[in-house]
Amino acid sequence: MIQINQLVAVLSNWKITVWYALWARGVIGSNVVKNDDGQNITVNGERFRDMIQNFFVPQLAGITLADMWLQQDGTTRHTARATIDLLKETFD
Repeated sequence: MIQINQLVAVLSNWKITVWYALWARGVIGSNVVKNDDGQNITVNGERFRDMIQNFFVPQLAGITLADMWLQQDGTTRHTARATIDLLKETFD
């Protein structure tokens, strides 16, 4: 009979999501994503859209958007229909 002993150690159970936007004239951000209790949370589609509306768009006040491009990766929160619709409504 073989006896196997395992030692399980949690190295880290914390996480942080920080959002930035980069452009030729600077950086917009940082936005550390937290819940109402101040705990770091994972960004889902709803939280991403909330960040766009309540953080990103207000940061663009006074900036000429005609020569800007918004580029994202292909994560589900970026490509969700509700997110695409919000971006079209906001920037078209």
